[in-house]
Amino acid sequence: MLKKEITIGQAIAIGLTASMAMITWGVSISTRLEGSEVRVEKNEHQLEVNTIKIEKVDDKMDDNFKIIIDKLERISERQNEIK
Repeated sequence: MLKKEITIGQAIAIGLTASMAMITWGVSISTRLEGSEVRVEKNEHQLEVNTIKIEKVDDKMDDNFKIIIDKLERISERQNEIK
């Protein structure tokens, strides 16, 4: 019966290969996480910018609504004066 034996040289080669694979995989994950963090920060900034824009639009709509209400009230008053 033949037994397969692993020599010290083969064990070191396997160990080094496995170590390099783990290091490369770890660096790859770290790089992807950093990239994701940058994208999240950009999205958070864009969300803040959009929130400010929405608030400005909302304020403008409120102003326009007040102007419309004021005009309608004046028209109503004029109609009441005519009667």
